Amino acid sequence: MCHSSGGDGGREGGPFSIGHSVASLGGVEYNNPSNHAASTMDHSSLGRSASLAGLLVFLLFIGTPAPAFFADQHFPGPRSDQAAHRKDAPPKQHYREVFTEIERGLSAGNVNGFSGVFAPEVQVNLRGGESGYFSSHQAYYLLDTYLHTRRLANLSFTTIGESDVNPYATGGASLMYRGSREYVQVYVALSLAGDRWVISRINIY
Repeated sequence: MCHSSGGDGGREGGPFSIGHSVASLGGVEYNNPSNHAASTMDHSSLGRSASLAGLLVFLLFIGTPAPAFFADQHFPGPRSDQAAHRKDAPPKQHYREVFTEIERGLSAGNVNGFSGVFAPEVQVNLRGGESGYFSSHQAYYLLDTYLHTRRLANLSFTTIGESDVNPYATGGASLMYRGSREYVQVYVALSLAGDRWVISRINIY
């Protein structure tokens, strides 16, 4: 009787009872197949929930207006041909005023009066003097030297060639040189350099 009773007590407190306690540690029965399946389903549900949350964040992002930083940026777009056809700035001085300064300076033999309006390259043709293409400084000194030995009298620009690109002025004058007088024609052409009119050609012939 004692053996039988001890045997039943051994079965109740034997390996099954111990294994059951160990398996139940932490509240999870690892040895129970149904509990393992439930745990696997829980992980799958968490994964699907995370994916769904990520998708929702992405949809919200693409539906949100761009931040102000990107809105304020100026990204290069297709090249416009407007810049290529942009006109030069209007000249500060009308070409008729420039012709008046030149006429006054030539009549007085004072090239300094219009020394600032020579183009970088000037075509010069002087009767009894130099002819060709010269830099602005060379043209200035050639004309200054020429008028130190000669004098233009009664110069008047009687014809003005109106143009928005290359206006010109021409007129007659008397050229005094070594006691003799000759009738000459004076021709001056202008061109635009930025927003200034400059002498591109001057002839005394």
